[in-house]
Amino acid sequence: MTWRLECCLCGQTVGARSLVYVLDDEWLRLNTHAIGRLACSHCVATRAFDCGVDTAGHVPPPQPVGSDHGCDSWHHLPDHGLVKAMVWEYPESAVRQGAREYLEFAVEKRRLPLVLMARANRVLTGEPGLVEEFTVVLDREPTHAEVDALCRSHPRCHIDGRRVSEVTVLSQGSQALTRMLHDLRRLGFAPAPLTLSDRLR
Repeated sequence: MTWRLECCLCGQTVGARSLVYVLDDEWLRLNTHAIGRLACSHCVATRAFDCGVDTAGHVPPPQPVGSDHGCDSWHHLPDHGLVKAMVWEYPESAVRQGAREYLEFAVEKRRLPLVLMARANRVLTGEPGLVEEFTVVLDREPTHAEVDALCRSHPRCHIDGRRVSEVTVLSQGSQALTRMLHDLRRLGFAPAPLTLSDRLR
């Protein structure tokens, strides 16, 4: 298995232990040549920009900017991390950037958590496979005790530490999702399910 992921901006191979950044739609609007969303730290630093919020076509950053000075390119980076973790989290972009062989190897060797395995399998094959993924958006952040209770009752649920108001559950059908919604309502939540979690494209 040969490691390969090309930066979406410069096309250079990103080292297997490097840090990469996820670009939002404003970055892509200003860099129409980009292939995918995963960029190396050098490109993010050297291609920084200040936002013209009144410019036609400007895309607001993912999170509100708590400043009177407007936003810049760093506000338009919704995620970052070590490159292999980002390949698992954003497989559609990773495949476009040359990491298909690595993802296929990881799936074959079952080196991914189930929630990421389902996501990668869907991108690689175009099929949901044996495991289907559902994301449930909560109306408030769960407490540690509530998270522990959910994980004990639903061993296939996954709570992303960066999006703690979302719960992902894996199932071979809709029964696990129904149980999860029932338990969330019992805990006092008002859950809103999003099927197949296309938010990570």
